[in-house]
Amino acid sequence: MSAYALEIREEIAIELGDIALFREYDWDDCYEYIFWQRMDLNLARVSLHEGQKLAYFTKAEIDRMVLAFECNQVIDDFWRAVLQKGYSYVDRPYVLSADR
Repeated sequence: MSAYALEIREEIAIELGDIALFREYDWDDCYEYIFWQRMDLNLARVSLHEGQKLAYFTKAEIDRMVLAFECNQVIDDFWRAVLQKGYSYVDRPYVLSADR
């Protein structure tokens, strides 16, 4: 099993299946590869093993947050490149752990 699948299984106990590479980032301190998969999760049925809480956020709510590890930039890029191109879950696109 791939490292990403093991990590997601460990953190929120779901099976991902195939995922797609969104983008590679070359930050000052590391390289980061962002993958994604479209899914509709009922958060009440997800078992959280790491972090404090899972929640859905709108883009406006995320824009008011200061997220760690360049996540604001990643979400902005993803919003423009993928979600504004016709995907239907634009009001609740992200599942973020409160343990940011």
